[in-house]
Amino acid sequence: MTFSTSRPAVKTFWIVAGIILVVLTLLCQLWLCAGFTLGSMQSGVIPAFPFLYTPSPTVTPTRTPTCTPIEPPTPLPLSWELNIQDDFSTNDSGWPKWNGSINCGDEIMLQHENTLRWVLNSTSGDGCFYQEIAYKIPAVSDFDMAVDLFIVSATTMHPSGGGLLFRDTMQGPGYIFMINDQIRMYNVAVYYNQVWYDLIPWRENNYIRSGQVNRLKVSARGAVLTFYINGHYVGRAYDETILTGRVGVAASQFSNGIWNTFEYKNFELHAVK
Repeated sequence: MTFSTSRPAVKTFWIVAGIILVVLTLLCQLWLCAGFTLGSMQSGVIPAFPFLYTPSPTVTPTRTPTCTPIEPPTPLPLSWELNIQDDFSTNDSGWPKWNGSINCGDEIMLQHENTLRWVLNSTSGDGCFYQEIAYKIPAVSDFDMAVDLFIVSATTMHPSGGGLLFRDTMQGPGYIFMINDQIRMYNVAVYYNQVWYDLIPWRENNYIRSGQVNRLKVSARGAVLTFYINGHYVGRAYDETILTGRVGVAASQFSNGIWNTFEYKNFELHAVK
């Protein structure tokens, strides 16, 4: 009987080969896992072996906020008790005809060719404020009021300007909404206890047309006052100092010896008494 001595060597070879194959397989798996992990860190793809992967938090870019002025809703129309369309061809509204002086200046107001013309001259070093109401129009509370204003001549020094007067009372002028078209600025103020308080300080606005007609509009709903220039919303104020009063026109002048001229056309008022 013949015995072979080669089988142990063959068996040892296969054992060693198997161990090498297992080691290579493990090394290959580790290499693949490492590759997936690095790639997933950059691409965000989860690897096939999540136990070797610790996800990094997703970084969300912060948006830079933008400041865009938003026009508030247009005040809802009410059941108007008073509707006036005044083209100044007559004097049904009771605008003053005036040629004289007050304590700080001279003024001339007259109606001519469908225009309410107002010529002013300050004689005070501190300037002069002028106001005139339409005395046939009763006191109103909530309203929409508008007028076309052409400043024929005026100084560039603010607070010189012209505009609208509303909620005027026996105690004072109430509120004013005025512009100076030469420097393209506007202002809203209230007069209370013999002191002027700015609700909207003089500020620039590109909707004001220099040397041209500008249409001013005020919408009042209780303490909410909304302002427009040439059909564009320009500002809003909240003030309940005075809630009812007369309407009219206003102007101010802060240069002595220079006559300023303001022309008003197409006055419109829709109001609740």
